[in-house]
Amino acid sequence: MKNFLFFYYFFSIFFFCSEFFVLSHAGIYIDSDEIPGNRVIFLNQKHLESILKLESIQVKGASISEVIGQLTVLLPKDRSSVQKHQALQELNLYGSRIKAEGLKDLVGFIQEHFPNIKSLNLSWNAIGAVGAVHLAELPQLQKLDLTGNNIGDEGVAYLRALVEVKELDLSMNNIRDQGVAHLAGLTQLTELNLSFNKIGPKSVAYLAQLTQLKRLALYGNRIHGKWFHALSRVLGDSVSIFN
Repeated sequence: MKNFLFFYYFFSIFFFCSEFFVLSHAGIYIDSDEIPGNRVIFLNQKHLESILKLESIQVKGASISEVIGQLTVLLPKDRSSVQKHQALQELNLYGSRIKAEGLKDLVGFIQEHFPNIKSLNLSWNAIGAVGAVHLAELPQLQKLDLTGNNIGDEGVAYLRALVEVKELDLSMNNIRDQGVAHLAGLTQLTELNLSFNKIGPKSVAYLAQLTQLKRLALYGNRIHGKWFHALSRVLGDSVSIFN
């Protein structure tokens, strides 16, 4: 009977589910471009034990409600207390159509159930400046990718709360010199990508305060000639600058 149920669930998921799961010791990948609303995924005990040890998860092409639904599958089933997944440290949600209100829900969910998330990829969503305010509630983040979210200078201001962040990608976000000024206090930064924004010579003074930088990308901006050389001199030879 057990063998029958196993094959039944296996072929049901294989033929009728659009998700693609790859489980490993370190992470899980879910591709779910179109997920029906009330999908139930059946996992045996071995899978559940592996899931509770997962350190990384990538969810591609899902809406925020579907993302939270998928993440709920990863939680332990102890109903006597708040369910927490202690092992998960990396969450990749690029291109998941997340907007400001959705990010608010997501951050609340992370705070309650995934307290040890250190790396968050939200590239190619649509959180904007209104959504960026919610990221200030995740001060434990050490790596954050916001590529293509149009957060602007106002959105960057909220990132000042991320005092532990070491790797930050803000490429293609309509950021100007005023926005770069907000980054000067993030003294733990070792990698910063500001490519394809609208920053100019005024930003040199702000970037010079990031003394821990090892990699800085400035493609598609207006820091050229003497300003680029001035920045190179201040940051020193230990920093790789891509311009």
